[in-house]
Amino acid sequence: MTAQSLGLGSCWIQVRNRMFDDKTSSEQYVQSLLRIPEHIKVQSVIAIGYPAEHREPLPAEELKYWKIRANTYNKWHALGQEPLAGSSPPGGVPEVR
Repeated sequence: MTAQSLGLGSCWIQVRNRMFDDKTSSEQYVQSLLRIPEHIKVQSVIAIGYPAEHREPLPAEELKYWKIRANTYNKWHALGQEPLAGSSPPGGVPEVR
């Protein structure tokens, strides 16, 4: 929100479980590029800069709330599937505890 208040945009980029090339993981590449010690794990990167375009946010009813879990493992997201009927809270919005 601070970036946005300064007129900047941001983009979350997953690094974990991604490959940079055939031999190097994205995590290894970022560790090398930024001189991050091997014992420090890189899960993601957040890019910040001036946006090239303005995009309207998605309407709330189009958001995939079933992908969001607070402090739990989301087996549906890990499997790349949508949940079966009755496996998510009513309305598709997860409870936050």
